[in-house]
Amino acid sequence: YFTGLGSIPHHAFSDCYLLTSVTIPNSVESIGDGAFGYCSGLTSLTIPNSVESIAESAFYGCSKLEKLTLAEGSQLKNVGRSAFMRCSNIKEVHIGRIADWCRISFQEGSGVPFYSSRNANLYLKGNLLTEIELTEDITEIGNYCFSYCKNIRKFIIRCPITATGVFEGDTGTLVLDTPTLGEYTLSGSAFEELVLEENATFDIPVSDKFVTTISKITVSSANPRYDSRENCNAIIETESSTLIRGSLTTVIPSSVVSIRYSAFSGIGIESMVIPDSVTSIGGAIFENCTS
Repeated sequence: YFTGLGSIPHHAFSDCYLLTSVTIPNSVESIGDGAFGYCSGLTSLTIPNSVESIAESAFYGCSKLEKLTLAEGSQLKNVGRSAFMRCSNIKEVHIGRIADWCRISFQEGSGVPFYSSRNANLYLKGNLLTEIELTEDITEIGNYCFSYCKNIRKFIIRCPITATGVFEGDTGTLVLDTPTLGEYTLSGSAFEELVLEENATFDIPVSDKFVTTISKITVSSANPRYDSRENCNAIIETESSTLIRGSLTTVIPSSVVSIRYSAFSGIGIESMVIPDSVTSIGGAIFENCTS
């Protein structure tokens, strides 16, 4: 335990492998590069609500770390690359509010606690989360903040998101009910199911920046712009009958008249029947379809 510090300097406790516990006081606002790197004796860690930034490799190689807690009212905003790299034993990450976690911007996916420990679970006020809903009142969502949360099986998005790689490495179901989605927000994700609700729009470019693993697509009948007619497992622009994004299991309906640029780009489809009704096909629709 130590007091009176505004920051923990770079490599301050690096390689202190006999260090088994540490209490970071509320005066600390930043944790420096490699500050606790290779402190392989640490088993639990609480980040106080005063901390606003955690630098690159701050907890790199803390191989026995099992529990990470963000104190209630956390002000953490920035986490550097590889901050929790090789912390492969993390089992629990505890937060007090979803908004507190959303606020954190990770420099890259390797800085997220779930990256090295793919079986880590996220807990909200002590309750295990398997589904997360991001409601309209959430105003900040940081880069990569939910990446590699393998045990979250469903994300429901109702707020605008423009951050990068928010769901990198995530699987399961993605429900979109927001008119604003950034070009790179879904980059690197591996969702199997996509649902577009009433307020969802789909104006983002696709190609390799979007999900290529989806096998089921559903569009709400309340959506005024899109549909997935005849359970086709695709997104179709209703007014123009243009297929704008397909999936691994798409069957193109005979009412479709055009297929948008990159509609099947990157998807591992092996065969596709294009009906006679289609009179216009955009470029690169099968780009990177290696199967």
